[in-house]
Amino acid sequence: MDRKIFVKEEIKISMNFENVLYEVKDGILYLTLNRPEARNALSPEMWRDITAAVQAARVDDSIRVVIVTHTGDKALASGADIRELHERYYMLQMLGTATEALQALENLNKPTICAINGFALGGGCELALACDIRVATSRSKFGQPEVNLSLIPGAGGTQRLPRLVGPGIAKEMIFTGKIITADEAKEIGLVNHVTEDTHEAVLAEAGLTLDNVVKTTVFVQDLADFGAVNEIYGTYFHGGFPARSCVQIAALPKNALVEIECIAVR
Repeated sequence: MDRKIFVKEEIKISMNFENVLYEVKDGILYLTLNRPEARNALSPEMWRDITAAVQAARVDDSIRVVIVTHTGDKALASGADIRELHERYYMLQMLGTATEALQALENLNKPTICAINGFALGGGCELALACDIRVATSRSKFGQPEVNLSLIPGAGGTQRLPRLVGPGIAKEMIFTGKIITADEAKEIGLVNHVTEDTHEAVLAEAGLTLDNVVKTTVFVQDLADFGAVNEIYGTYFHGGFPARSCVQIAALPKNALVEIECIAVR
């Protein structure tokens, strides 16, 4: 009797865009905004990249879910690049490309999750609103502050925000430009889940940031996961990386797969 052995292969697909990272792994598309030096400020070019990426995901049967996230630890997106907002042609481009991208994302035939660690303001908040589910770290903040520039949320925020939080709260946020915390966002229904960002909180309490980290030790249950860990690890440090060692360990508290220990100095 013949026996067949089936081996599950990890499939990883990448596509190249100028302003976003596109990576498919185990059926999940990680669509990552990638302008950390500008706090992922949204430009017509970035919106076009998002549209193209979403269109590619629509026809890729290997993709079961899309996670929209960002590089850096400052913002999902801090809104439009205000240095260009005084140009009428730029504004028309921005509104057209943003609307197209968010409609494509909202109408995608696959579940979408937005993972936020930092500010989601203006177009950044509208990007999160276009996803099915929103998960944020406790340090994240949300708002539609366009009124401070004599503008309104022009990429669907005036429609999607009231659907989630109700017209009264939506009007207050839009009319006042109020910025709210992740916990407040969860309370009003803007965010589904809030997670703790413990390394940031501990460092901040000591008056430090990730720039003060000089040594890390990475504990993993399986060294085969190191490539994935390393890729995510790299998004937290910019410029010089701290010294690092990696150790495989039999078990971690709470059945975690990865734990990272940091040493920071003033």
